[in-house]
Amino acid sequence: MNVIVPGGQQAYVTADGQLGYTIAHSAALPEGSVRTPFLYTPQASEGTVGNLQFNAQGFNACPTEAAGVYQIYAVGAPAFVRTDCIGINIATSDAGTVTPAWQFA
Repeated sequence: MNVIVPGGQQAYVTADGQLGYTIAHSAALPEGSVRTPFLYTPQASEGTVGNLQFNAQGFNACPTEAAGVYQIYAVGAPAFVRTDCIGINIATSDAGTVTPAWQFA
């Protein structure tokens, strides 16, 4: 994650597949969560996008109890079993000289 907060922040996937990220200044993960195997494919050329996968599979947006709110799940997580979701693609691009965020909240 392109942040400058001391200690940084890292993406992870919970045992049931929820995509999340660590809080600022901490590398602590929820129990059973992992940081790998994410697969980042960079954009091939200017004006295109790359792709992010987890365990060689994509991601789903699954509804939460709050109306209109979705949680991102990694389909490749071993315990992912949700069937009420829609498939999504997480596109990536080169940040170039963009100033990093301080942190994600």
